[in-house]
Amino acid sequence: APPAPEASASGAEPGGDYTRNRAEYFARLTAQLKATNQRALAEAVKATPRMTVRMKFVVDRRGAVLDIYASEAVPAEAARRAADIVRAAAPFPRIPEVMIQPRLELSYPVEIYR
Repeated sequence: APPAPEASASGAEPGGDYTRNRAEYFARLTAQLKATNQRALAEAVKATPRMTVRMKFVVDRRGAVLDIYASEAVPAEAARRAADIVRAAAPFPRIPEVMIQPRLELSYPVEIYR
């Protein structure tokens, strides 16, 4: 079993919500990323060119983003904006106990306006 989560100063546990299994974990993670990406796109309606930046990121068992980077060559500003969207979606759901990995490396296509 994974180590017990740490408690924050307020007594609440840090990290995202608990999930029961792998399917629920990935469904909720994807839904959070999509919702946050859609909000960011809605805020950028005045811009016209749109691009997709494939981001790779590592999350720990609590759903915190440990590392993030663009998996392809893109302008630095585009990578920064896409990383901001992923960070804004965090914390992600906690990795369920049935998944024994201490962390996951994930990939997600983030749409941004340039």
